[in-house]
Amino acid sequence: MIRAIVFNGEVVRYVDDNPSPGDLTKPHPSKPHVLPVERDQPAFDPVSQVLEPRVVTVHKDRVVWLDPVRDKTPEEVAEMVAGKVLDIKAEAQRRILAIMPAYRQTNWLALKAEMDLRYGAPANWPAEVQQGIAAVMKQWEDIKAIRTRSDELEAQVGALTDPHEIDAFDVSKGWE
Repeated sequence: MIRAIVFNGEVVRYVDDNPSPGDLTKPHPSKPHVLPVERDQPAFDPVSQVLEPRVVTVHKDRVVWLDPVRDKTPEEVAEMVAGKVLDIKAEAQRRILAIMPAYRQTNWLALKAEMDLRYGAPANWPAEVQQGIAAVMKQWEDIKAIRTRSDELEAQVGALTDPHEIDAFDVSKGWE
């Protein structure tokens, strides 16, 4: 059992059992004494609520710990949404890079710039480069579809206001 050592009406420290018999067990406002600790712990849902700092109240015969709980504010719920949006963006990036890693994107942009400078319009580019560009354009269409889907998922999660719905939103689903 947790007990509190109280001196002049304030908790000095907590102990797991009665530290010693005698004067410490006899309540006296100006001398250290031991009081039992009561816990007042309301139900707590970490998804939709916030645990506030503990409030300790010393009574003549006991010390009460109150662990206050409050619902998340609209700002805190908005932070949950923002976190999910970041998760969606990260999933989109992972999918895009699986189609075309960053180094390949850079290489294709550099090749396009070179071809534009050397040959002008794509119709004037060498045939092998035109064939490669056709494959890249297919990948680009897939990447644009991922970006579009990412925007849609971000809008879906952005419309949510219930912390449980936001928490349950699975960013790995709905891409197909």
